[in-house]
Amino acid sequence: MDKKQRKQDAKESEVDPNETESDVDLIQLPIESAPNVEVADLVAKESAEKLAMVDLGGRSKNHLAGYLEQVSVDPAKFDEQHRLYSSSGFALDPITGKQVSSDQAEQLEGRSAKAVKRELKLKRQKPGDAVSGDYVGPWAGYEGAQAEVEETDTLTEEQKNILKQLEENRLKRMEEIKEEEESKPVTVQASSVFYGNLAHDYQGRSFLEPASDLKLGPHQCYIPKKCIHTWVGHSKAVQCARIFPKYGHYILSGSYDKHIKLWDVMLNRKCILTYMGHTAAVRDLCFANDGKSFLSASFDKNVVLWDTEYGKVIRAFTNRKIPYCIKFNPEDSKQNLFLVGSQAKKILQYDVRSGDVVMQYEEHNGTVNTLTFLDNNKKFVSTGDDKKIYIWEFGIPVVMKHINEPDMHVIAAAAAHPNLKYMVGQSMDNKILVYECKSVFKISRKKKFTGHQNAGYAVNLGFSPDGQYLVSGDTSGQMWFWNWEKDKVEKSVRAHESVCIDVQWHPLYPSRVVTASWDGTIKMWD
Repeated sequence: MDKKQRKQDAKESEVDPNETESDVDLIQLPIESAPNVEVADLVAKESAEKLAMVDLGGRSKNHLAGYLEQVSVDPAKFDEQHRLYSSSGFALDPITGKQVSSDQAEQLEGRSAKAVKRELKLKRQKPGDAVSGDYVGPWAGYEGAQAEVEETDTLTEEQKNILKQLEENRLKRMEEIKEEEESKPVTVQASSVFYGNLAHDYQGRSFLEPASDLKLGPHQCYIPKKCIHTWVGHSKAVQCARIFPKYGHYILSGSYDKHIKLWDVMLNRKCILTYMGHTAAVRDLCFANDGKSFLSASFDKNVVLWDTEYGKVIRAFTNRKIPYCIKFNPEDSKQNLFLVGSQAKKILQYDVRSGDVVMQYEEHNGTVNTLTFLDNNKKFVSTGDDKKIYIWEFGIPVVMKHINEPDMHVIAAAAAHPNLKYMVGQSMDNKILVYECKSVFKISRKKKFTGHQNAGYAVNLGFSPDGQYLVSGDTSGQMWFWNWEKDKVEKSVRAHESVCIDVQWHPLYPSRVVTASWDGTIKMWD
């Protein structure tokens, strides 16, 4: 009975599509099953929709920000109105044709933007005079705004005293730190490894003594033809190579692997001794006249004086700056003095006996690259990154002469001719310049040597003992020979796979040349 009653109630609840809207409204669900909707929310939503319609002129909203309408505007007219709006602050609406203005229009007051800028420029205060101390330059203010600036920037006397005291304390602390660093002793933990059989022979002579059959004397030099030996032992690039003075029976090499090695030239041609003590790459080396000691400059900011035979450190020097070139005074009576050109933009003269700086040559505005002695070792020439050349008298820290031409480049390497009447400089524009060192030091415009590539590298160069040939390395690994009298290239040889950074002519053999390269090898040519 209940089943039939439920079916009848369902049929009665169905809505007939032919019924009117008023009839359908009469059929409603019970109030308990209606959704929970606040009447105030419905009223607020309806009011917002009405206001949106009013703001849009009766149009419905088609974008999150309002109503968007596609309008076709001529580009020329658009640019005209855009310029007008930028300069005068008003333009014409392309849809309504009404004038639209901005806040800038009120400031312009009918004038053009150029006129306003011109008036503002006239109100700009003058930059002032640098000599009188009133210079303000581009930071000068405008009339009317100066009073506010002065009022905000003015400090009280108490604030000024505090700032002055803080600055004095800062300068005092900096001086204390500088004195502490200078007073610290230079300590180098050095060691050496001897690879030879005997350090002394049966007569007690050191292995550094030259063979008895080596004889000194003038000889004519020739250009080498082939490589006769290659020394391999450094794990990184070789930066410099120096031949033992007078006899040349040993070669000293400094490398980026922080080690210095001594190589035999005459007998077994092997490494004899390794000097270890620097904590950074070795930059330059210099033998004393007797070869029993040598100097080494490194990027660890230390200059070390070594005992060649025993591999011990005699003394270490530093000025807390990177040394780039070192040179003993060639005079036998002044072998206790040497020069250091460093990153400190000055040349320091040390005494190896006391370890102190006895002279400072200050004039350069950049790193000192080279030091070359001339005029029977009474004068020396220095070049630096400031593209200047200075001539000094040894022991007098006053410049005798300087050369500074507008077309000059950095001189990264230099060498003196054997007759000491000329000096050559490795210029960074792929040229070797010649300077006359006679009564007047000046550049020789008639002589110059070109053909090689050295830009960006401190490639060393040198002369044959008889002064007939000039030799230089190359960034591509080539070795170049020029005839000194004829100013022309005699020969170029592919010497290394990387930069040929150093070239040294043997002082005893007429056609023997030693080269060092960044490929980690040292070669001897004959």
